[in-house]
Amino acid sequence: MRATLDALATGISRNDLAARAAAQSQNYRAGGGSLAIRSQGDALAYAFTRLPATYAAAIAVFNALHRAHDRAGDAANDPSVDRPGGFEPRSLLDIGAGPGTAAFAAAAAFGTLTAIRLVEPNAEMRALGSSLMAQAASPALRTASYLDTLAEAVAAPAATSRPRICMIRPWPAGVPGSITTRACAVAAHNACAKPARSPRASSPTT
Repeated sequence: MRATLDALATGISRNDLAARAAAQSQNYRAGGGSLAIRSQGDALAYAFTRLPATYAAAIAVFNALHRAHDRAGDAANDPSVDRPGGFEPRSLLDIGAGPGTAAFAAAAAFGTLTAIRLVEPNAEMRALGSSLMAQAASPALRTASYLDTLAEAVAAPAATSRPRICMIRPWPAGVPGSITTRACAVAAHNACAKPARSPRASSPTT
């Protein structure tokens, strides 16, 4: 991911990226959102400054899901209960996905993912995310689909059976179909896949 970002930033002044990032930070502190990201340079500035921390936070959430599922399995000691071999989601729906940071984290944490759908209203963020995913090692990331409205995601047929991961982040006010709930991850327990459990993932070198 970092190599792709560096390639995309070829010819762009790092001082310019730093200035854009500082303006974005001020905008977010003032309660603004991604509507202020209006160009490829803006999107790259966002990625270089905010992507590593967002990735680390997402990895922490996904590893916590692993641990919570493991504890629930340990607590159910009845040998007659047929339990799946671990939390092994097959699909991800990320609402307010930005450049797909959480999708990269999910693909690293859960090798069972086969379908990823991303909802993001900002065209520059979608373009950056699509560029990053086109170069990803994970087949699920390379075949991920971006949508620009929540209605498209709701209308799209489910690509796989459950369990799924759903990430919901705030969207800026004024965007049709905006989501204003806090970030969350919701995991379903039904119809788990049963390959070997994915190892815990760690933050990438950035």
